[in-house]
Order: sequence, then C-alpha cells, then structure tokens
Amino acid sequence: MRCAAACLVVLAVMPCHAAWVKMTSLSDAMRSASLNVTFTTGDFLEDGNHGWVAGHYRSEDGLRVAVFRTENGGRRWIGTYTDVAATPATAIDFVDADHGWLLASDSRIYRTDDAGRSWERESILGGTYCVLDLAMLGRDQGFASGSVWEAGTSAVFEYHADEREWQQVSTWAAGSLSALAARNVNRVWAAGLTAGDDYLARRRTGADRWQPMTIPSYVQALSFSSDSRGWAACTSGRIFATADGGETWIEQETPVFYDLQDILFPRGSAKGLAIAAETGAVLSTTDGGETWGVAAGPERASEILWDGGRFLIVARDGLYTSPTISRTLVPGLQRLEPRSGGVREILPMPGPFVAPWHRCRTIEDVRGSANMVAASFLDDGEHAWVLAEGRLLLRTRNGGVSWERLTVPRDVRTPQSVTFTDSRNGWLWGGDPCIWRTGNGGETWAVENVDGGWNANDFVSALGMFDASSGVAAVRFAGRPGRTDLLRRSPDTGVWTITEHSLPYPGSTRLAVLDPSCVWAMSSGQHGLRTQRFPEMERMSLGTERNYSVRAISFVDPVHGWVAAGTLAFRTEDGGRNWTGYVAPGGDPAHYPIDIRFDSPTHGYAITRLGWVIESEDGGESWRRRYEADRPNLISVHWFGRHNDTWWALAEDALYTNAPEPGPAPTLRPPDGAGRALARALLVWAEVTGWADNGVNPNRGIAGREALFGVRWDARNAEPPADLRLLIRPPGGATQELHLRPLDYFSAQERPGGSDWGVAYTPPVAGEYAYRFVGSDTAGNACHGEPNAGAVWNVE
Repeated sequence: MRCAAACLVVLAVMPCHAAWVKMTSLSDAMRSASLNVTFTTGDFLEDGNHGWVAGHYRSEDGLRVAVFRTENGGRRWIGTYTDVAATPATAIDFVDADHGWLLASDSRIYRTDDAGRSWERESILGGTYCVLDLAMLGRDQGFASGSVWEAGTSAVFEYHADEREWQQVSTWAAGSLSALAARNVNRVWAAGLTAGDDYLARRRTGADRWQPMTIPSYVQALSFSSDSRGWAACTSGRIFATADGGETWIEQETPVFYDLQDILFPRGSAKGLAIAAETGAVLSTTDGGETWGVAAGPERASEILWDGGRFLIVARDGLYTSPTISRTLVPGLQRLEPRSGGVREILPMPGPFVAPWHRCRTIEDVRGSANMVAASFLDDGEHAWVLAEGRLLLRTRNGGVSWERLTVPRDVRTPQSVTFTDSRNGWLWGGDPCIWRTGNGGETWAVENVDGGWNANDFVSALGMFDASSGVAAVRFAGRPGRTDLLRRSPDTGVWTITEHSLPYPGSTRLAVLDPSCVWAMSSGQHGLRTQRFPEMERMSLGTERNYSVRAISFVDPVHGWVAAGTLAFRTEDGGRNWTGYVAPGGDPAHYPIDIRFDSPTHGYAITRLGWVIESEDGGESWRRRYEADRPNLISVHWFGRHNDTWWALAEDALYTNAPEPGPAPTLRPPDGAGRALARALLVWAEVTGWADNGVNPNRGIAGREALFGVRWDARNAEPPADLRLLIRPPGGATQELHLRPLDYFSAQERPGGSDWGVAYTPPVAGEYAYRFVGSDTAGNACHGEPNAGAVWNVE
C-alpha cells in the first residue's frame, strides 16, 4: 500500500556526485571526435566488459544515431556515428558481443552483426507500426511492442530470424503497449494504455495464449528477475510486484510520487533500481521492494543498465555509475513529513538497507563445546556443512534455521576440511588416510584411493571439485619433502592420480577451480600455477620479489580472481597472468585479509586477522567494515545465496551471517485430506513423525518440525516424474519454488510397488499455505494442477 501521508523527497541535501559519477571515458571518446551526443538508451552484457550506449548527434545533414561500444567495462569507448536518420534511439539490446538490435524513432528496427560497427534495417511485415520497446532472447528470437497505426490497436511483434523480419503475433484494444519484458517465448509481458487512457496489460503463457493482467496504473517499465518474480514501474511513483508470473500484482510502498521512467532487477536478484527521470531520483532496494530508499541521481536519466556486478544509468549527457549503489543503498535518505499547522520537518530515514550481520544462535547447542574448523556452503541457500573437532559434522538443509549432528567414522582420523558439490556428494580431507567421500549428504563415508596408496604422514592441504565425480587435490606426500603434488580424480574409477606438476614450496597450498580448463594453485611464496587445459599448467606470479604466505585464492570466472597474501589483497583481470596488490582495509596492516571470496567481478567479502567482516563493491580496490566478530578467530567466509544473497563467516566458536534471524518454529497442523492423483503423481503430507497416508514412522532424525512435501507414483505402472517442481505460497508472501528430487533428507524409502520423492520445508510464519505441482513426467505428459483435499495446510 502507498503511504497515507504525503511525502516529498528532499534531493538537494544529497549532491549527485555523492552516489553517481559520470564515466569520463565516454566523454573523452566524444571529445576526440569533436561531437556532442545526447544519449537515450544503452545495454551491457553480464560479463562486465561489453557495453553499448546510443543517442543522437547533429551532422551536416541533420540528426543521426551514434552508438558507442566498450569491451573493457567502460575504461575505453569507441564511437560509431551512423547515417541512421530516425531519431531518437529508444532501445538497444545485445544478446552477445556481436549481435544486437536498435530501435530508432518509433517505427524502425536495425540489426548489427559486428558489435555495432554497422547497422542494417529490418522490416515489419504488413501495415505501418509504432514500436516502443524491444526485448531480445537470442540471435533467433525476440519481441517488440507498440501499436498498429492503421487500426489503432495495441500489438506485440515477434522476430523471425530466417527472413530477418518482424511479424505481428497479437493485437488487442485500441491503444499502445509501451513497456515490454521477456524471458522466453512463453514468458512475455507487455503493458501500456488504451485509446481511452485505461490501463492495458497482457502476459504470454503459451505459444498463442495471452492473458490479461490487472495493474491499476500506467506502466512505463517492466522487469522480471525470474519466470515468476517481476516488477512494474508506473506513474506517480507507484511500483507493483508479482510473485506468480503476473497473475496477481501487489503494490509496494515507495517514498516518491514522481513518474518512474525505468526499473531493473538483475536475473535471480532481489536487488533493484528505479528512476524518476524528471527529478533525477533513484530508488533502491535490496529486498525485492519490501523497502525502497531514494537518493539523488543523474538529471534527465532515461534507462538503468546492469553489467553483471554493478548498476549504471544512461542520462542525456553520458553514462553514470555508482561505487556504492551496486550492492548497498546510499545512506542519507531524507523526506519531509507534514506536521500540524502545515509545518514540515526533515526526518532521517534508515541508512543502508542491508541485512545486519549477527551471530547465528541455531548452531550453538548443536555443536556443543567443539571448535569448528571448516565449512562448505552450497549456493542454493539451503545446504551447508560445518566440520568441528572430534570428527563432528554439522548439517543444515534449511538455510541455517536448524542444524543436525552427523558423526564422522573413527577411521577418518584427522579431517581438516570439507567440501560438497551438491546436497549428497561431498569430501573430507586432511591426513592418514587423506580423502573420504560421501554420497548421502554426510551420513556415511568411504575412503578414496590414490594411485600407489596412502602412507603415514601424507597430508592433503587443498581440494577442489569440478563436479560430483572429478576434481583436483594438493597433496604433500611423506616421501617427497619440499614439494606439493597436484592430483586429479578420475571420474571413471574414483582414483586420485599424481600429475607431473608440483609446486616448489612445501607450505599449505590453496586451490581455486571452476572446471577442468580453469585451475589455479598457489602456496607460500610469490609463485603459483595456472591452467587453461588441465593437467598442462604454467607458472604465474604475483609480480613481487617478496615471498608471501598465501591464505586464500578465489575466482568468479576465468579472468577475475583474488588472492589474500601477506598484508595485501591481490586482484587479476586476466586469469592470473598479471596481479595488482591493494593495501589492508583502512590502511591498518593488522587487518590483513585471511580469506576472501567474490560472487561477481566487483562484489565480495573478506575476513581479517583481527576479526572484521569487510565488503568490497569495486573489485577489491577499497573495503568497508560490515561486522566485528566477538573474538578475532575467524576462519573463512562463504557465499550461501544465489537467490537470497546471504553470506556466512566461520569462526572457531561461532557462525556469523547477514541472513535474517529465524523465529520460533511454528506448529504444523496437517490438512484434512491426503490429496488426489495428478498425472500419475500423488501429493502426500508428513510431519517429522512420519507419513500421513499410512502412519509409518521412518524416524529419520530431522531436527525441529518441518513439513515434508512429496510425490508418490506406482513404479509398476509408470515411470517416475521428471522436472517436477512444487510451488509453495506462504500467507501474504511470495510463491517459492522447490524442486522435487530423490530424497535428500531421508534415505530412499522403497515400498512395495512405489517410490517417494520430496523436500523438507520449514514454515517461516503461521497461517495457511497453498501449494501446487508444475512439471512433466519422463514421457512428456503434463503433471500439474492444484489438489482438492489437502490443497492448503496450516501453521499455528
């Protein structure tokens, strides 16, 4: 709902340069050509390097379109001054480094196959059209929206790659569709106004299926971060959000009443921006729009861009970027509140809307007094394991809401660390014998074989897995003093074999692995190894004569990486060939980083020797303190949330996190019915005490109270379902998508003639929860619908 009291945003108290800075390299490119360009649109690929901005310039023959491109994240721009006379450029969309489309004026679409150096006009079949927005899915697919001039009707157009033509695929009431978003051919959204200024919105849910949407405002921009989550930016500062693909829309509270020109949420992210072009106000959120902050931005802004790690804004005079807005909101938000007698006062609003770091209490009682030594977090935001002294392994399957104890066998004498590639497959390593593997989430373990066998005093200092069957380990063998060998695990035999390469330093080696073509290894000293085709490796160097103790190495892609060594944090942007060192945060040598991890080329966290959790938003050039641990005994930092952007820091005696603190576990009340058959699948409901359909109590040891949703099928009559998902909608909340897969939480339970799949789910709040299936079976038959009896369950 909107604020009941009128709010006015005071932008004058926040100078524009405090948050948004013009990219001078683009101005330099214009200056070198002695031409001025009025910019109107742009696009960036998520690799952080390739970007384009378009506008118009004045030539001897009148206004023409100009397109500038960068291949290094904006450090250098190259301008192409085209002869396209249709201005302004209203949209530009690239699908890769070479192929892109340009929408000029309101009727012409151009394509480039050479990164924007040349442009060729494409035709729209039949009639005369007004095209207002563009959304490309790939080289062969795309959509545009607008209207048909002759008929005066709103329309959506689809791209046909073979003829390089656009064809009208749908039309509705008189009017025009000015906002468009698309994720695939069956997930397209368009909105605008009818000829009578009524609100018009449609969504595509199939090849020829369009359904109306109810958004009670004039939509000026649409953005979807997934097939289900989307946002609409409207006039009068209104923002609406959907969690079910556009079926329903809920208004979000915003602090402005200005018309919003654009809105953008990156893929899979709850962090977004919206802009009010007429005032330069920039609205920011990090929680999907539950709270919006506002700060001053560029004047005459027209579009928001995302390069995979930061937001950028296109304005008439150039391209703007913010070192602070990429991950957190700008502090200093202010607004005017009416008081009695019409007097207004300035009230401070909350500072950066970032989840505060705090100590995780749910693990305390489970771990007892054992010191923790290592951890492994999956990026699904659900599964994590913490290794503690005394061969104690702690596991969570619900994002840290609850933990359970798993005991490592006594034969695993000295485990030093742990890593998992998915919810079932993981490895422990250390020494004597060195490497152990589990295939059931850590409940049982078996020793891994090495070519030649393990010997006393062999020690594994690092291990990195490409997938659930192959990886690399750094081993210091007792009979090979002064060196560390690299081993590779065969996916066929599961045996670890020594490669011909070794590090010349006997200290603890650090590894970073992305896939078999991207492996980095570094130990004490200034040198390490890198590869682009393992096991063939080449030497790399930090570029210093000093020998540093390398504590951590992290890569997010084949080119962007970081090393914590000595009192410095080193960064590379070419895969490890060259490195640049940056001083400790705040210039205090005592706060040197001991672990470092990034989730994008610009954003990451590190922990320091004196117990700080620090954050960087510019690739490691600068750092800000986010938290100070209770004691300076931090061990490692972990990214835990592709979807919810949560981070965890491990200490000997504690876990620290920016995830919300869980409340008390609700009490579950089962539904009255057991569900009904859905395309060979039967929904069943269970508490931790057992299955509701037959009263069997498997007693699998789940801690706390959870709901177990699952499907059963008759194995004698049908194959099990495939690509099956469960959608759960909490009361007043967004729909959550849970994948159904062979049970991760229980050992597979075979029953006569049947099998079970399912997921455990911990309800966050009390109330009535709805659920339904979507997906298909292995034969391609639809498996979806909403159960009758048992369609809802209650949490009290």
